[in-house]
Amino acid sequence: MHHPEGDSGAADASPPHTGESAADFASRTTADPAQTRAFAIEAARLCHDDKCTHVRLLDVRTISQVTDYIAIASG
Repeated sequence: MHHPEGDSGAADASPPHTGESAADFASRTTADPAQTRAFAIEAARLCHDDKCTHVRLLDVRTISQVTDYIAIASG
């Protein structure tokens, strides 16, 4: 399948260049980073406790303007 913008494979999954650095993204969070991380870890633990067998917690602070962590669970 041809993509007009080029190959959009997973290996090249970087966000489009906007002139902002990773520090610009990280500084947008208004909550305490330790508290945010603890909340994300607890959410992942709850997924595991609720019968999910494969749980991953991704730190996306440097690539997302919307969220700091993403929990992925299956099983």
